[in-house]
Amino acid sequence: MPLTLLTLLLSFALAASATNVEKGWVETFALEAGGRVSLQNVNGDVEIEAWDRAEVEVRYTKRGKSEESLGRVEVRIDATTSHVSIETDYKKGRNHDAASVEYFLYVPRSAHLDEIDLVNGALQVTGVEGPVHADLVNGKAVLRELGGDVKVSTVNGPIDVGLTRLEANQEVTLESVNGRLEVSLPAGAQADIEAETVHGSIENAFGLEARQDGFVGRSLRGSIGGGGPRIRLENVKGSITIKSN
Repeated sequence: MPLTLLTLLLSFALAASATNVEKGWVETFALEAGGRVSLQNVNGDVEIEAWDRAEVEVRYTKRGKSEESLGRVEVRIDATTSHVSIETDYKKGRNHDAASVEYFLYVPRSAHLDEIDLVNGALQVTGVEGPVHADLVNGKAVLRELGGDVKVSTVNGPIDVGLTRLEANQEVTLESVNGRLEVSLPAGAQADIEAETVHGSIENAFGLEARQDGFVGRSLRGSIGGGGPRIRLENVKGSITIKSN
């Protein structure tokens, strides 16, 4: 059973169009230090921001052409003090009457984002110090002020990651098919870096040399600061850039 500290229901209809409907909700759940947060969504952006509270605040907004279309989208939240799971269930309906759901989450700074799966939508994460694991199909991922393991992949869209620290045994893996990859490392970082792209350039701020691999593709392998945590970057159609904060 979820432990709900605050449940606030907000419902409103936009007058901008006679056929557009929008409704929003806010729910809050207790989550212990290092607790897990997972979220699955098909249509709609997701933004996650860390705060210094032992709870998760979930704000979500449904948008559609009609009340009927909103009714075909169900948000299911299963919450305990160790795991908050959010799933978005889209019922079958007419394509032109499809709905979307946008999420904004506040999570504890030490939370583990262990399954953030999006199909059509962008992801933004700020300030999370626990591990972050996200998979996107169509959408960009912008993640800032991260301090734990990072594993992010996208099919169509860029990935932009900024790290506040790198520690022993930490791993960073970024993968894209169509879209640039960019990672910013903290000053004085120690790391072992592997980067590969089939069609695109590889640039870095650490003087590491990228080489041509046969007729197509470029790769880079090297260590900075004497080596340390592993950073692996793989791309198919897009550039790779490694920066220093």
